[in-house]
Amino acid sequence: MEHIKQTIDTALIKLKDLERDVAQTRDLINRLRAFIGEPPMFETTQTEGSPAASGLKGDEYVGKVQQTAIRTILERRKGLGLAPSTLDEIYTDLKAGGYVFDTRDDEMGKRGVYNTLARSSGNAFFRLSNGKWGLMSWYPGVKKKKAAADEKPGSTGGPNEPQEPAEDSTEPQEPAEDAE
Repeated sequence: MEHIKQTIDTALIKLKDLERDVAQTRDLINRLRAFIGEPPMFETTQTEGSPAASGLKGDEYVGKVQQTAIRTILERRKGLGLAPSTLDEIYTDLKAGGYVFDTRDDEMGKRGVYNTLARSSGNAFFRLSNGKWGLMSWYPGVKKKKAAADEKPGSTGGPNEPQEPAEDSTEPQEPAEDAE
């Protein structure tokens, strides 16, 4: 019985090697098609814990800030003709590239990635109507959202509100009012 289990293990290793080779060949074809301006021929299939299948070495995102890693993923995928990308694709690439999530499960990790994308949406990242994400720089015709630091708390953005506070405004006195 033990020799059958060893044979199965050997066959599984061989199967993983073949799957990696197929994924790399498909990746090459997609990259060549992207080079000549054609859409990808193959859908990417990435398996959990298989960085080779996604073209990642497994350490690309170790120690990186999540937003920086996501930007790198989207740029890499665009170069392969595979962008824009879904939340699941981004999350899978983060894990395959060695990004360490400080969460108890994958759902919480995905929620964290979504929050990073949504917080930066309109500035660094752009969500398309089909739910996929890209970099804002890919869509120059789309206006960037106004930065939160530019907006005054409680502002309605109405036409009668001043854009800049006056020099003699009461804003500097607000901390003194809070101290009372």
